[in-house]
Order: sequence, then C-alpha cells, then structure tokens
Amino acid sequence: MIEYSNKFRFGSNVWGGVFDFLNSGGKSFLYPKLIIKKYKKKPSQFLSSILNNNCGIQSMPKALIIGTSNLSELRQVFDNNEILCLGGLGDAIQCKKLGIPYISNYTLTKNLYNCWFNCDIEKFNKLIKFTSNILNENNIKKVVVSNDSLPLERLIIYSARDLSIKTFCIQHGLFSRKIPDINDGKYADIILCYDIYQRQILLDSGSTNPISIGYPFTSLSQSSCQDRKSLLFFGQPWSRYYSDKHDAYISVVGNIKKLCEEFGINFKYKPHPSETIIANGVIDKSSLDKSDLQSTLDKHFMFCSISSTALLQASLLGKLVFQIYDQFFLDERYQDFGYCYSISIQDKYKFLELIRFGMPLKLPSDNKRIHRLKEVLRG
Repeated sequence: MIEYSNKFRFGSNVWGGVFDFLNSGGKSFLYPKLIIKKYKKKPSQFLSSILNNNCGIQSMPKALIIGTSNLSELRQVFDNNEILCLGGLGDAIQCKKLGIPYISNYTLTKNLYNCWFNCDIEKFNKLIKFTSNILNENNIKKVVVSNDSLPLERLIIYSARDLSIKTFCIQHGLFSRKIPDINDGKYADIILCYDIYQRQILLDSGSTNPISIGYPFTSLSQSSCQDRKSLLFFGQPWSRYYSDKHDAYISVVGNIKKLCEEFGINFKYKPHPSETIIANGVIDKSSLDKSDLQSTLDKHFMFCSISSTALLQASLLGKLVFQIYDQFFLDERYQDFGYCYSISIQDKYKFLELIRFGMPLKLPSDNKRIHRLKEVLRG
C-alpha cells in the first residue's frame, strides 16, 4: 500500500509555491531567466493550440501527463485512451501519430506567465479555477509530470491536490544534495526515482515520499564495442545555465582533449540537446558527434563527463565510464554510488590507467521498473 503525504507544500502562499523556482539558485543560476525569456515570446506554440483532439467531457478516467518525455513507458502502464497529454507543438505531433488524446498547453502557459510578468494575483486565482475545470472536464484521476519545479507543473499539481487527485513525478536526471533547492520531489505526492542513492538525496533535499523503481535505461541493446582508441565526452549546458561556470567547464573540456592528444586517444564531443555554447577554440567540427544517443552509445566504449545522466546510461550498458569530479560543479561523486569511476582532472595518471586497463563497473539492475510503475500509478 502506497502512503501519500498529507503535507500541503504550497501552504497559504500559493503564488510563491507556483513561482518560487523562478527565483531559485542564486544570481548565477540562469535557467529561470531562460524560461522567462522563452515565455515572453511564444508565438510558434500557437500552432499547438489548434491541434487539440480532446474536447469536451471525457467519460474514461484519465491520467494527465505533462509532455511526452515519459510517454514510451507510460504507454506500457496505461492504454492510449487512458492518457491525456498536455503539451506543446512537438508533443502534439507525437500524440497525433500515436492516437493519444492531447490538449495544448498554450493558453495555460501564456496566461500563467502573464500573471507572473504583471504580478496579477486576481488573474492567477482565476487561472487556478480554469486549471481545475480542465481536470474536472476531462475526468482526470491522476497527474504524471517529469518535474515538479516549473510553474506550469506546480500550477497543475496545486489544482490536482485541491481536487484530491494524486500527483506523481518521474525522475528525469541525476540529483545532487549540494543544490537541494532545485531538486524535484517537494510538491508532487510521490516522486519515482532511480535507486536508493537518489532516494536518499531526495530525502535530504526535502522530498517526503520518494520511491525507487529502477533505471529507465536497461531496455537499450547491449554493444560488443571494446574500442579504447576513442573517448566520448558528454557535453552539458553549464555555460547556458550557470554564468559562473562557463570558464571552468571550457577548461575541463580542453584539458580532457589535451590528455587524449597526449595519449593518442581520439577525442569526441557530444553536445547536450539544450547546449548552445560549444567550446569555441577547443572543440572543432571534426570532434563533434551528431549521432542520436543510442548510436553514440553503441559505437563507443569509453565515456566521460562532469555529471551527465548519460554516464549512468553508458555504465548500465557495460561501458568504461568515468566522471570528471570537481567540487566547483556541486555534483555528487558518482563512484560512491557505483555509477562509474570518479577522477580529478589533475590526476592524469589515473586517467591513463583507466583508458588503458580500466574495466567497466557492474551496476545491479533488473527489469522490474515497468512492473513497479504499474504498481504505483495504478495502485
């Protein structure tokens, strides 16, 4: 039996509860500013508002999902007609192809951020009622999000809780207890996380009900590649999200590239999908890996990064993986959890030892994640 937290995390300040992420992380944390900039100009998303294929009251009880990032797994838990997706244009196109009911997030997000820009509490209260009507009219019985930090997800979670609808957050990346204020799990009734280590980080960060269900990566095909002649660096958007970490990040990438050159290793760099600032002067076009993630994982054996979740994904495939650990980036030391090796950028001999003789770490994993998802989401 799953126990649900009765803690009303929004308290009496619902406005603050919905919008406080936009003020989180300190002056150097740029992500909230990027979100605000995005929603100040959102005309292209108007297209998604005319693609709705779910109008009127729905008799079938539904699970509302925000976006399609967890759709492949959720379709193994629910039938298509039990899902209602709230999302943008890309989500609309995917749902149309799969025959999944969809409603646009355009009106909600436009009005929500207008409330923020204009400090309009009266319209904000009306928007809460509007959101509750969406949940009621579509017979929503549970809500599933991939984060419970951003304003849209918080608004829906608040409205759902007011209607006694259970809310769930599915972990989408590795957390660190060194930056607890931006970790998820504080607003949804339950956060479904990877393992006991992520669960403890969430508890330490203020989450009241994390449940570990396993990793979402084990379904990827195993590769027999054992090539130690190349090393792929998983890029991260540090320069985009943190103003004070750009130089340090570029330095780490440059130093790894130099070590590869010194030891005769072919250096490859795979940019993060949201990475807009590639290390000019450090990364040339010939070093870029533009393959999809599955192909990248298949064709390489050695991987490194500062804290990319793809490190864990590669380790689960039996690859040789190591984290460049530096306390400045406020990450956990992944070797403490058995995810991969963790080395300092200054320890070139450890680097050489790993690329020549290192053996992949073996992570315990099972195939029960979908079973656990069903148990929790349908319980």
